[in-house]
Amino acid sequence: MNKYTVSLLITISVVSFNLLLNTQSFGMCKAESQIRQKFDTFVKGYIDKNIEMTMSIFAPDVIANVQQAPSEQTYQDIKNSILKDFADSELEYSYRYIIKEIECTDTIAIVRVIWKSSVFDPKRNAVIKMKQEVGMDIFKYRNNEWQLYRFITYPEKI
Repeated sequence: MNKYTVSLLITISVVSFNLLLNTQSFGMCKAESQIRQKFDTFVKGYIDKNIEMTMSIFAPDVIANVQQAPSEQTYQDIKNSILKDFADSELEYSYRYIIKEIECTDTIAIVRVIWKSSVFDPKRNAVIKMKQEVGMDIFKYRNNEWQLYRFITYPEKI
């Protein structure tokens, strides 16, 4: 486990501890449909190679810990990575998510999610890449919307 993963795990622990100290408690998440809409918008943006739509899920101060990435990823790092994917206009992307659990208060939501993606190359008529990633996302409700504020993700064998 690298120092960035430890950093995110500490952040998750601190957020969870602060929520426990609050009078609010985790429970049925009223924001679930709004968070699902954020995921749907991300997926549609990715498939359509629309960077604004794809990035709309992220808070400007997002920090991501992605296993095998060299360091914490910022908003700009994430955007640059997605733009690299979009650079080859011939490739077709498939993305879907499975929400395993959502726990939230009025201002914080923690989401356990599995992302499944594939890349299809029409020139070869073949899927050239498939991956599945398991993640833990922290959303904050601010500026009248849910924003993906912190996340950790790691690959899982398919």
